[in-house]
Amino acid sequence: MTSSVSVAGFDQLKNTVEKYDKDKRIFVLFCGTKDSKGHSWCPDCVAAEKPVEEAVKSSLPSNAVFIECDAGKLALERGWAINIGGGFHHCSSDSGGGFCAYADLTLLIKNLFIYYSDRIKKVLIVDLDAHQGNGHEHDFMNDERVFIMDMYNSQIYPRDQHAKTAIKCKIELMNHTDDKTYLRLLHINLEKSLKEFQPDFVVYNAGTDILEGDLLGNLDITPEGVIIRDEIVFSKCIRERNIPIVMCTSGGYQRTNARVIADSILNLNRKELISCE
Repeated sequence: MTSSVSVAGFDQLKNTVEKYDKDKRIFVLFCGTKDSKGHSWCPDCVAAEKPVEEAVKSSLPSNAVFIECDAGKLALERGWAINIGGGFHHCSSDSGGGFCAYADLTLLIKNLFIYYSDRIKKVLIVDLDAHQGNGHEHDFMNDERVFIMDMYNSQIYPRDQHAKTAIKCKIELMNHTDDKTYLRLLHINLEKSLKEFQPDFVVYNAGTDILEGDLLGNLDITPEGVIIRDEIVFSKCIRERNIPIVMCTSGGYQRTNARVIADSILNLNRKELISCE
């Protein structure tokens, strides 16, 4: 029979994983913070969570352990968290778009404001996917608690002019922008945004559709450029300012993307910007 456990934060997750036998198969579902009744603040999430959990559990082997973990608390406890399956930045709270079915970035940020209001007053979105993040831009159009820095190829989808009015730091790139130009603009504008807004939390949308050869992103950033990009963001947020950060890997449409993402995360670990201990 499948065992089910709910935990919050890294220490509880680590202790729970360690206590089960080695022959157990462990599956973890990362979710948002819930109230004392086990419900999310979001009505749509309440409706969706039960069938999703039941579907997952029904597919697990009998000796499995199903762990539900509060992901938002991970970043606040550890200083960082990485979601390799998120970053649906074209989806707003009332509309999907561009391969994006639900507004995970909006849910994350609203979750922080509701459940961690004593610690999180201001959130900076650093959107470095090749495409404009028009979904979260629509959601936080008039919210002064959220500062959006968006660096994207201006010559591709979605070209959402109305959403652009929500961007506080807008960096529009041209087709085939290379490492040198890209990293220079990132360094200047990220430093400027952090100094101006002084956020309590950073949401980093780290799309790898900026890689050369990506037919949808149409930029010319090398794998080494992606690794340096991620290192710049983590260095400025964690090492220089001690600001907690959640990274989502977002878009990327080549077979090589997974390897580049893995290499970048390993580099962050080698540089001691993140730690799994």
